[in-house]
Amino acid sequence: MKKKTLTIAIALVLVVALAVGATWAYLTAKTEAVTNTFVAGKIIDQDSLKLYEHNAVKGNDGTYTLGTDVLDGSEGKAGNTYTIMPGVNLPKDPTVEVAGNTSTGEYYLFVKVTEGDGFNKGILGYKVTDNWLQLKDADGNDVTGVYVYTANKTSAAILTGNLAATKILAPTADANDAADNTITVADVDISGLSATDCTLVFQAYACQAAGLTPYAAYQAATK
Repeated sequence: MKKKTLTIAIALVLVVALAVGATWAYLTAKTEAVTNTFVAGKIIDQDSLKLYEHNAVKGNDGTYTLGTDVLDGSEGKAGNTYTIMPGVNLPKDPTVEVAGNTSTGEYYLFVKVTEGDGFNKGILGYKVTDNWLQLKDADGNDVTGVYVYTANKTSAAILTGNLAATKILAPTADANDAADNTITVADVDISGLSATDCTLVFQAYACQAAGLTPYAAYQAATK
């Protein structure tokens, strides 16, 4: 009797042990881990966006021509200084370029032109080339002095990679004028103008195009 009882007890223990073992032996399957990594994207490589113009050389007659030195806003190369005379137009060739860019991100490109009062008074003037379109705000109003690059003259271009050197200012409408002359000077008394009246400042910006209107992109770029 004792042997039988012992046998049953052992059998029960084995059954329990197998049952417990079975709870650790469910049929399972698993995949390899898929890791999502989120990194900050970029649209233009560092130093690929360039804005520059060439130096203005004053001749003996008081008129100017463009030289070969590149002025890019760095120390000692901030821009040109002119002595203006009534009715004598001036050469100026501010140029935007994206060069050496390896990024494939899509972007808008903008230029901002800040004028001194001499332009507001109608004494000095200029026009931008067809490569630049007046930027509109969310209500369709002009954003003063701000232009977005365009490839079709009607809408903002979404760019990738590099952009060949593109001038900002158009030649004057005077057929007899030098080809590089882009700043008009009215044939009027200019004695009341100060140096601060005659400034013209250019800045270039780029901003991602994905998820943004041109105006929203410009706002983001200038914050």
